[in-house]
Amino acid sequence: MFSNFLGLYKIQWNAEHSKWLKIAPSAGIKHRLIYSPRKYCFILYGVFLFVNNLRLSKTLGKSQLLRSSYWVLTFIGFSPIYLDPARSSEMLNILIRFEKTNGHHFAWNKFPCTSLLKLCKVWILQMCFTAVGIPICVTVLKLLDPCMVPMLRSIFVTSGESKECHLGKLGIVVFLDFIEFVVWYWFAANAGFLVGTTYGTMLTTILAYVQILNGKMGEVANICRGRKQIRSEKGYQTDLQLRLYARVKIIESMYNGHFQDFHLQFFYTAGCIAVIFGSYISISFGNEISEQIAFLVYPLIALDALGMILFMSYSSGKANHDSKILIKNWLRIEMSCKSRSNIFFKRIKACSPIKIRFGSNFMEISTVFTTTHFCLSATVNLLLLWKV
Repeated sequence: MFSNFLGLYKIQWNAEHSKWLKIAPSAGIKHRLIYSPRKYCFILYGVFLFVNNLRLSKTLGKSQLLRSSYWVLTFIGFSPIYLDPARSSEMLNILIRFEKTNGHHFAWNKFPCTSLLKLCKVWILQMCFTAVGIPICVTVLKLLDPCMVPMLRSIFVTSGESKECHLGKLGIVVFLDFIEFVVWYWFAANAGFLVGTTYGTMLTTILAYVQILNGKMGEVANICRGRKQIRSEKGYQTDLQLRLYARVKIIESMYNGHFQDFHLQFFYTAGCIAVIFGSYISISFGNEISEQIAFLVYPLIALDALGMILFMSYSSGKANHDSKILIKNWLRIEMSCKSRSNIFFKRIKACSPIKIRFGSNFMEISTVFTTTHFCLSATVNLLLLWKV
């Protein structure tokens, strides 16, 4: 059900190993996977989308064209997912591996561990609601603004605004806009939500676990200052913490291995561009689109993109920073207990801080302010250039 709904390659559940396994493809299927017709269809759709909006640019006004170009932005935003469908299909397997790493806990484990297997069921329901909700929202949006949604734009060819647009013959418009909308809905509803939830959940879990471990520092310190007969409990708690930290390091390696080279850099860059141009269009063309629904769309695009990049940079920088403090506190407590020679002190010394990467660099808390400053300065420079 997962693979069919998301449009990924087929997988099957292996009850013996309790994990999802890919079905061994035949030679013909391997040939189709190598050449990936989905890639070529997606590229052809991008060419069609560009040509169709170029056709509309000759007849639509400036504000109407801005509203119609929203679909070009969505195509650009989701392009890395469908240009690399194999990477997108790995997201589900990453979640299963994450659940396997995160789900093995014993009855005496006092640390809270989030079960992503239950959370995945919620995501399936949310995806189903998304699949039903997008057409409804698109229809409502169309009723508010006939130029906003390509597919239903042709229904309003008899309305006053559509007569001014001169969209052309009804049959051609219905055919072209139907293709444009259906393909957009297909890749937007399926791929984007899966990728976003995958890296967002893993990043949030890394930060949450580091904060949980920092919160347990007080208990270990109190045990260390207690009576000698309960010192063994201190070693028990330290062992639990080190085991949980080992899980976090595995999740970190999974995150860096699958996201730092391409997806993280692309979404971060695309988010900054969306903030800059969304703010620029809202301010520069505010008078022309003030009475249209696009006056809300572009500010929402900018705010949504800003929230995404701030979440990514803050969570990554916070996890990196807190992990350094965590290791320092562990070493300080072990030194105060005068246990430099025991196995726990050596295990802590061998621990390395969390290092969530952005390409070849590391995220810091100051990345939030650097990103915000860059977006604001670029928007102001564009506005000044427009005035000149």
